[in-house]
Amino acid sequence: MDAQPEARPGLRATALTYLRGFAILSAFAFLGGVVAQQLPFFFPGPLVGFLLLFAALVSGVIKRAWVQDASAFLAKQLGLFFLPAAVLATREGSLRGAEAARFVGACVAGQFVVFFVAGRIHRALFPKLSR
Repeated sequence: MDAQPEARPGLRATALTYLRGFAILSAFAFLGGVVAQQLPFFFPGPLVGFLLLFAALVSGVIKRAWVQDASAFLAKQLGLFFLPAAVLATREGSLRGAEAARFVGACVAGQFVVFFVAGRIHRALFPKLSR
């Protein structure tokens, strides 16, 4: 008996999966900006968009599979999104000596805080997977 190889999605199907995910994520980012402008107080638009996306995922309006591949790709590239800000901060040579040390320290400490908080949230939301 010949074992058949696992069927893998073609390039077109994979591209459409990523495109759908990016479109959904972009739509929620845009929607968050629109909603944030209507609020009587300042609240960052991207954060409003993430909260709306979270609500849509929890309620089942948006399926996790629709955005999973695109969001995993973006998460892997996350460091690149911070690169322009780091280059801008250091381009003029304004960070020297103690200021540079504080900047690097804040970046490293910020990463640890993000990892810690993300881990705690993951444990709270998915206790069976975390153990």
